[in-house]
Amino acid sequence: MRTKTLILTAVLSAAGAATSLAQVYSVNVVGYVNVTLPGPGYSIIANPLNFAGNDASNKVSNVINGAPAGFTVYKFNPTTGYTINSYSAPPGGGAPVWDDPDQLLSPGEGAFAFNPASSPITLTFVGEVKQGALTTPLQAGLNLVGSQVPQKGPVQALLGFPAADGDFVYRFSTNNPPWLIYSYAAPPAGGAPVWDEEPVIEIGEGFFARKVAPTSWTRNFTVQ
Repeated sequence: MRTKTLILTAVLSAAGAATSLAQVYSVNVVGYVNVTLPGPGYSIIANPLNFAGNDASNKVSNVINGAPAGFTVYKFNPTTGYTINSYSAPPGGGAPVWDDPDQLLSPGEGAFAFNPASSPITLTFVGEVKQGALTTPLQAGLNLVGSQVPQKGPVQALLGFPAADGDFVYRFSTNNPPWLIYSYAAPPAGGAPVWDEEPVIEIGEGFFARKVAPTSWTRNFTVQ
């Protein structure tokens, strides 16, 4: 998943968000993020901005712009499985609409996305950068999540993910095999847990985190 980010001026660059794939500009931390998805096929996305500064407004119909007809979002619930929400034309014809336009995709949540187009597409997320004490609950087992802020970087060292001995992170790839697997564990000879290779998460990328115990992904983030 290739990402380019534009946010009005360069405030987030001071927080380390500017990369070769993501350029950040900001004066008032309000703007948009462009995320390019390959096609046809699946990706895991995460909404990196807070629409209208209001969590209740983070509906797919607000936060996802640029989706083609047939685009589908799969939100994961560890108890019930996936909720499927398609963006398609009504049976009688007309402009595409969401099956559930009020489905939320808030910062911190990840979701599978299917691009039916034969070439890459660019989704545009619009909103403001969340600041302050940010918390994403994590349960024991699988969680489909993403960074609440538009930063690319090592999942623990920069993004503050609360890794514990025995945790795994799974990133989705268009390559074969499709999963990049990262483990955080104590070495066989003993000692503090370490990553076999710390995953670097792109802006707007979601991933699976398998936690050994419930906790919260908490981060204090300020750009001004």
